[in-house]
This record gives sequence, structure tokens and C-alpha cells, in this order.
Amino acid sequence: RHRDWDRHRNRDRHRDWDRHGNRDRHRDWDRHGNRDRHRDLSQRRPNSGDEALNRTRNNTGPPGEACLDVAPASCPPRGLNPWAFLPFPFLFYLATCSRTIGLGDSAMLMEAIHNFNLSTHVNNHNLAVVLGRLVALLPLGNPSFEANLASALAGAFTIALLYGILYRMTSSADVAAVTASVTMVSHSMWWHSTIAESYALNGLFTVLFLGVLAGLRKRYTEPKLMTLFFVSGLALFNHVQMGILVSGALTYFIAQGARRKGLRSRWVSRAGFRCLVAFGLGALPFLALMVRDILRGGLGHTLWQASGGPFHGIMLQGDLLPSLLDTAYLTALQFPSVYLVAVAFGIIGLARSWRASPSLFALLVVFGLNTWFFMTYNTWDKFAFLLPSFVILGFVGVFAVQRVFRWASGRSVRITVLITLFAVSVTTPIYLYAQLSKWGEKPGFWYARYNNNYTFNTYNGAEFIANPNKSTYEDIATLAARIFEVLPQNAILIDSDSRTFYPLRHFQLYEGERPDLRLRLVNSWGFDDWGLTRQDFMQLIERAYVNGEDLFIVSLGHPFAELLAQESQQGRHEFEPFALDSERWIYRLSLTTTP
Repeated sequence: RHRDWDRHRNRDRHRDWDRHGNRDRHRDWDRHGNRDRHRDLSQRRPNSGDEALNRTRNNTGPPGEACLDVAPASCPPRGLNPWAFLPFPFLFYLATCSRTIGLGDSAMLMEAIHNFNLSTHVNNHNLAVVLGRLVALLPLGNPSFEANLASALAGAFTIALLYGILYRMTSSADVAAVTASVTMVSHSMWWHSTIAESYALNGLFTVLFLGVLAGLRKRYTEPKLMTLFFVSGLALFNHVQMGILVSGALTYFIAQGARRKGLRSRWVSRAGFRCLVAFGLGALPFLALMVRDILRGGLGHTLWQASGGPFHGIMLQGDLLPSLLDTAYLTALQFPSVYLVAVAFGIIGLARSWRASPSLFALLVVFGLNTWFFMTYNTWDKFAFLLPSFVILGFVGVFAVQRVFRWASGRSVRITVLITLFAVSVTTPIYLYAQLSKWGEKPGFWYARYNNNYTFNTYNGAEFIANPNKSTYEDIATLAARIFEVLPQNAILIDSDSRTFYPLRHFQLYEGERPDLRLRLVNSWGFDDWGLTRQDFMQLIERAYVNGEDLFIVSLGHPFAELLAQESQQGRHEFEPFALDSERWIYRLSLTTTP
């Protein structure tokens, strides 16, 4: 039946007839109605008109040709060699990758990699740990760089995969390269690809999901649908946030089922069972850890830790309007160029190209759920959690970029203008991000976000947050070296998780620096069972004062200011600056002043 009859029972319809009922149209006639046009042109001596035609085909295809969601073999080759772009993300992220340790989250991931700590705790990112462990097998001799390199590899694979998907959709290496390059230098994607973090892998899973949706949009098959569920399940092994992909897969399943006209219940039962198996296989590593952690800590506690733990208290707590404005700013920061306009028009192109398809519904659910939930998640690294949304926006921009390239096809002036605009779209973010912390030094628009008031006495935290290029950033390692060199023997140093406690502990535990130094943690969020309580903090200071011990705190700001303000009514202890070098200082408990 499938060999000789199509699904509408028209014999040999696809072999001899096109969909408009014209026999042999595709065999002997081109789409403009010129018989044997391509055959005759190939036998004639080329002239200027033929050369122009060839240039058009090689760059952007014939005018008006729509190649979105078309396999590369069905469209003419275009411009850039399809393989030429692939090494670029690896070289770019390697060149801008940090060579030293970062702040708390990076140090915690390095510690998990060193101990090969796998768990379902919300702060543990197992796939990032596994990747970091594999990279650590390389004989590089620098644990910090090895962990950072794992993120660089994850980010490079993400961009390379995005490029491949876009090339398959558009059959234009130029269009795919432009879109992938702009996404590569977007702030969040670049930032998390140069420092030890788990979020570049979140970007990778988002791109995988988008690629499967694009394939399903072109032609639905059950193996593709099962792949969608498998990717959704496996993503949980890296970050519980990626449950957003599960919602997208379920949306696609429901929408696809609603489109079926006959034997719907049979399809739902068969495809549903297969998708459940595929999801279970993908989620198997995470589910295995879940069973282990439940056996160790109980069902309720494990589920609470896996779903957010103490961070439940700050979820969905942001006010709507400020959250919307903040998210709008972060979105503009990802694409601070004309490409932001391409994203806006790409949304229209996406709606037209994927109109009312299950793939469109799934993409909208993933984007909407992730953006809505994390725009009200008030943390300094909100841009990390919004990374999947930013990757989707970068992907959507291709629908506008492809149309603009078709508009400019065969016109050298337009092509030159386009290349210039997109070159600026790639270079502008690189320049902008490098300037943000400098502009934030003076009162004005940038000051509120990129001043260095929080860590002014120890390191440039504004530069760390603003600039994804970490190749020359060494403030944390320099600060640690000065602390280890200057502090007296057996000193007590109280630090917070939002500053340098975890980097200092990393150097102490895994690189043998100053084992005599007694590090103590204060949690910036005020979470229970995470560092010293208020009472522990007061007792530690009082004991050090009575015993004449050297005690230091890294700052008089948050959270230490709030803790010191609650000292007992007997008096308040005083702290005096203690110089580490000409630019850095911390604070030492005064033993000469009576509280």
C-alpha cells in the first residue's frame, strides 16, 4: 500500500503528478513554468546574466524562495562553507574562559566535581559534575581552569548545535552563522560558558529541545516525539529547572492528539506509553538518585530539597511591574543591537511559519512558563535562570534574518549593508559588556546595577557580574592569596556565601592553602542550617574578644551589618580596617576597645 498508494488512495500520485495535478511538472518544468530551464542553462556558455543567477543561488537562493524547515539538499548551497563556522564557538569560549576560580557557586561546583558528589539537592547539578569530572582527566594541572573549561565546552556545543539546526532549517550557512554568533555573544550564554557553572548545559538542552520541535514541525514521527520526552527527562539530571521542557513535551503530546481525527484513543494509549518509557529512560539517572536520597533522608525532606529547599521562600516573591521591567532590561542586554529588532519580527515570522502547530504551542509553553516563573525570582543571577528564554529568543530571530537575506539576495549593496549590521550585532555586545562596570562607577543609569559598593574593599564584583570575558579576571584568586599571606596564624575569618567563603575553602581544602585558618560561614539569605546562626555569630565574637583571638570579617555591610546591629545591650564590639595591600582591606575585631 505504501509503495504504490499514498494515504489518500491515489495511485502513483507522488511519482507522476504534483500536488496541483500537473503531470511531470517537477521533472521537466521549473517553478516559473520554463521547460528544461536548468538543463538548457547548464549547456550554454555563461554570460553576465548567468553569473548573476549563480551568485544569487550560491548566496541566498532565488528571490522569494522560502527555505525554512527545508532540508539542505533541497535548496542551493549558499555563501559560507557550512563547516567553516563550527570551530568558532570553541575557539571563542576557550579564549575568553576564566583561568582561575570564580565566586561561591563556581567554587561549590568545583567542590562537587572534586568529590564527585551526585544528589537531587537543588544546588547540585549532576550532569555538570559528570562533565567536569571527565574534563578533569585532562593533564592540565589547574583544577579551576579544568572546571571552567567544562562550561566552555558545554557552551560551544550549544552554539554549534544551534548553528546546525538553523542551517538545516534555512539551508543558508550565512543565516545560521549570523543567528548562532549573536546568540554566542549574548550576555547570559557567554557568561555561563566562561566560568564553572551548570547553566550552559541548560542552554544545550534547550537547543536540543528546539531542534526536535523543528523536526516535528517539518514531519511528525513517533520516534521524534519519543526523543522530545527523552531529552526532557535527561535534562532533570542537570537542573530541576529544566522541568519546563517536560511541560513543553506534554503540551506537544496533547496538541498532537487533538489534531488526530480517527482512532484517537488508540494513538493516545500507544504513543503515550512509548513517550512515558522514553521519558523514564531519560530521567533514569535522576530517579535513581531520588530513590537513594529518599532512603537516606526520607520522602518529604528529599522532595523539599529537590524542588528548591530553602529557596522556596523567595520564589514568586517579586512585584509584577518591577519584575517585568527588570526582565525587559535583561532581554535587551542579551541583544543590544539591531538583532533585537530581528527578534521582534522573528516572533511574527515564527507565528506564520509554525502556525497553530503543536511545535509552536510547545515552544510558547516552555518560554512562557520559564519567563513568568523566574522573572519574579529576585536573585542577583536572575539572568542565569532566564537563559532558556534568551536562547529561545535567539532562535526565533532566525525567521527574520532569513527573510532579510532573501530580500537582499543578488544585490551587492544590500548584502554589504546586512553584513555590516550583523557584524555590529556581534561586536557591540563584546564592547558594551566590557564597559558596564566602568560606567557603573559614576552616578547615572548604569550605577544602580553595576556599582561596586557591595565588595568595594575586597574585589571588583561589578566587573565579575557585568563582563562575560573572564580571561583576565583574577580578583578572587588575588584576594585569596593576600588573605592567606597576611592573616596571622590560627586566625578566625568570617565570610558569607555571597562573597568569598567558598573560594577560600576551595583553596584551603583542595590546594593546601593555610589549613590553620579557621573559616566560618554566614548565610546572606538567613536560611536555617546554612552557616552560623545569629546566636552563634555573637558567641563567636564574644569568645574571641575574651580569649584575645584574631578574628576578622570581610565586610561591615550585608549580612554583617544586620548581625552586628543586634548585639547584646552590654555593648557593641568594634572592628577596625585591616589592610591586605594598598587596594584591599578587611575588618579586624578590636581587642583594645571595651564593648
